[in-house]
Amino acid sequence: MIFMMKSRLRASTKLLGKHFILDRRQSSPDQSVSIELYELYQLVQAVRPVEDALGC
Repeated sequence: MIFMMKSRLRASTKLLGKHFILDRRQSSPDQSVSIELYELYQLVQAVRPVEDALGC
């Protein structure tokens, strides 16, 4: 999922939004499409080099 989000970034991207959940065992309407906190961290770390390359 992180790779798919990263690959969708474009030079015109200003904001990247993603639902996150503290624990997948919690019941939530977006539970199936949410990422956990550690995955959000991984997403941010994966996006930083893309931002640098695009000059953001």
